[in-house]
Amino acid sequence: MKITFILISFLYSSFLFSQAGNIGINTPLPKARLDISAKSTINPENSAGMLFPTVTKFPTVDPGTDQNGMLVYLDSALTPNLGASGLYFWDHSNNRWQFIYQTKVLTNNLFKVVYSASPAFSSIQQPNVWYKTSFNSIDTPDPNFKINTNGDIVIGSTGTYSIIFTGGIKTEASSTFGVRAEIGIFKNTDTSPTFSTQVVLTVPDNLYRSTNTIITGVISLIKGDIITIKTRQTNFVGSNPTVPATNYSLILSNLN
Repeated sequence: MKITFILISFLYSSFLFSQAGNIGINTPLPKARLDISAKSTINPENSAGMLFPTVTKFPTVDPGTDQNGMLVYLDSALTPNLGASGLYFWDHSNNRWQFIYQTKVLTNNLFKVVYSASPAFSSIQQPNVWYKTSFNSIDTPDPNFKINTNGDIVIGSTGTYSIIFTGGIKTEASSTFGVRAEIGIFKNTDTSPTFSTQVVLTVPDNLYRSTNTIITGVISLIKGDIITIKTRQTNFVGSNPTVPATNYSLILSNLN
């Protein structure tokens, strides 16, 4: 009875046609297996379209071969660290959800992933000890790039990447001596950074001294690699620990 009611309601609001195995909605001459037309192309109703299933996150278990090409709409308002809102299809040959985008989009770099951390780390209390940054925000149309539960960056696709880091540090209090620090970009479980920069905060002439840092480079990564950012103070800390001056940001751009 419920199915009959839905079918009657559908037929009442639209016209259904069938011709040579093709089905047409609001068109007597369907030109494909399913051909849907608006009731009026000049003055279309506000429901003249198709709604695909909406999800706020992708299934925990990946779809299989039978679902290759399956479409869903991701509404990332409740899960902003998952990916950009939009239509995705399941690409079984590459075992991933692929974002559907227009090639005419000029305002977004669709091969760029932006990670940010606020705050970048707690205050440094010991010299020559690396303090890890926990990232808490990601901006990308590719849901394969993630932030894990430790706040680390998870690479979503194998390739060669341009990497750009920006971030600032400062002394927490006025001091009569300067500060030497280092910021490093680490890959997986490496104990030494792949890229790093030395930072010198000279003796402040007016309470605090701060600086912003940029690290750039090119790196080859594979899907599943972990990237972390760490900061350490290389001279005596004492009563003048190093603290974040700005948020930390990391931009990855796929060069392939």
